[in-house]
Amino acid sequence: DADDSGLVHGRRLLVTSWYSKRGQGARLSFFDLGSRRYRHVLVVEPTSDDGRAGVRPLKVHAGGLAWHGPYVHVAATAKGVAVCHLDDLLRMPERGAGGVETFGYRYLLPMRFWYAAETDEDVERFRYSFVSLARTSDGPQLVAGEYGNSRQTRRLTRFRFGDDHLLSTDPDGATEPAEVHDGGPLRMQGAVYLEGRWLATTSHGPWTPGSVWSGRPSSMQRRRWAVPMGPEDLTIGGREKLWTVTEHPSRRWVLAGHRPDVDS
Repeated sequence: DADDSGLVHGRRLLVTSWYSKRGQGARLSFFDLGSRRYRHVLVVEPTSDDGRAGVRPLKVHAGGLAWHGPYVHVAATAKGVAVCHLDDLLRMPERGAGGVETFGYRYLLPMRFWYAAETDEDVERFRYSFVSLARTSDGPQLVAGEYGNSRQTRRLTRFRFGDDHLLSTDPDGATEPAEVHDGGPLRMQGAVYLEGRWLATTSHGPWTPGSVWSGRPSSMQRRRWAVPMGPEDLTIGGREKLWTVTEHPSRRWVLAGHRPDVDS
């Protein structure tokens, strides 16, 4: 999604996210679809200790990504969305540089800033469980949604991007959604927007295949067992295929299917 052509410097690249339950933070894996080679990149936060620069792992769930231009937007649940610029990618010596800890990674990607999850006082704070990029007749937009059970909100929303590949903001620096819908499917894991219609995935545990939903947020139709167990974030890669990645350890698959017709 980085470019309308589906290419980055002439190459077809895919990026997926991981998170650790052991305090090791979040990482990205950049996969070259031509050579079938990949690199792991640790996402880090810059730090300063008595004027000494350093980094620490970014400890977020990283439930989904949106790659738009030079920026990668990382879903960070209650914190909002973490934003990285790929020009900041660091290739580290094997033993680090200047005493900077590399945490066993050759490549580090510092986070530049947050889009903080803030709402009006009478509105429940949005949980950025997943994100994706939508190309619409009104320009590119950031899609975000909430994973939730029957007692939680399960909202879907869209924000407009500006010409600089960042979200459009008002004079106070706030970003207002283009639309917000509640009542999405239980346990949504990812969603994309296709000119008035939505597609979403839901998971049913580590042993039951997942489902794909389509339609309006409050009246989506379900297709059972459409994807393997544990489907996560969705994206429309190069306007051709619908991509997802599954989440369960030792059974993480990156897979693509034909992009569905928005009218079917």
